[in-house]
Amino acid sequence: MRGKMTNGAEILVEALVRSGVDTVFGFPGDTSIGFYDVLARRADEIRHVLARDERHAGFMADAYTRSTSRLGVCEAPSGAGAVYLASGLAEAFAASVPLLAITTDNNRRSHGTAPISEVDQEQLFTACTKWRRTAESAEEIPALLAEAVAAALGGRPGPVVLILPEDVLEEVPEVVPATAPVRAAAPGTRADAPSAALDEAAAALRAAERPVAVAGGGAHLSGAGPALLALAERLAMPVGTSIHGKGVVDEAHPLALGVVGGNGARDYANEHVAGGDLVLFVGTRANATDTLGFTTPRRDGPRILHVETDPSRAGRNYPGGIPLVGDARTVLESLLARVPAVPEAERAARLAP
Repeated sequence: MRGKMTNGAEILVEALVRSGVDTVFGFPGDTSIGFYDVLARRADEIRHVLARDERHAGFMADAYTRSTSRLGVCEAPSGAGAVYLASGLAEAFAASVPLLAITTDNNRRSHGTAPISEVDQEQLFTACTKWRRTAESAEEIPALLAEAVAAALGGRPGPVVLILPEDVLEEVPEVVPATAPVRAAAPGTRADAPSAALDEAAAALRAAERPVAVAGGGAHLSGAGPALLALAERLAMPVGTSIHGKGVVDEAHPLALGVVGGNGARDYANEHVAGGDLVLFVGTRANATDTLGFTTPRRDGPRILHVETDPSRAGRNYPGGIPLVGDARTVLESLLARVPAVPEAERAARLAP
């Protein structure tokens, strides 16, 4: 901490820095002036990237998380700024990309008096965030920020929003409670799937004759690419990706199928997935888009293994499969420890055109 913390805005920036946040994407407005004053003073510690508007700030933070595996942070002022930001968070919410959104709001003294740009932000963000809270005092800011970061990264990752009224940013508290920061890096946890599910999945992989994997954006966020490729090479198992999973494995690799599903897919890739007797989904929702309307693979076709952090989503679109609830990299490493390499004769047959 540098200098004396004088108000809520300084407390907020200090908490961000202590959590490891070094970049904020945003678009300033009248309710966020106090926050921007502090950002300007601490520009050597935390960088502000000016967006064209608040929607772009959300998309920029999304891309930052996906490309760096660090928690993307975006900011927007009250009213229309918050409304614009919501559209930038919707894709991240659907794709389980963790983001921290910080919005400012009108002075609480004006609430209910029809001030310009008044909107119920907690209600606004209900459909596109997994957690949202409004700070009622400057003292709450460190604890709320730690809670927000933990919520964004924990369980099924996703966007969260911390709402700060203008007067809370200006408030000078008598005491600021010490709160241990939560490191803003994805994934937040590296939980493994239950042993029984791993054993069942490993047995299914050993028994399969034409296994194929399909990786999504969750494999990127987990850093699961090396483990996925190692498992694929051990089993001579081709790997396709969704649009969001593109690049998880080198597309020049002999086992790479490229994009599968309904967006940007290659026909031969879809045919290969449809013809497999086991499909391992890794970090993908396995929704209608990623599976070409549930035809690659069919729901009544091959054995399905689904690696997913959210218990409510694992295996949901393919009933009867084996849900592997946990971090993608951790689960794949556990499968690697349970699955031997296929014999050379079988390997050659699987790799044949």
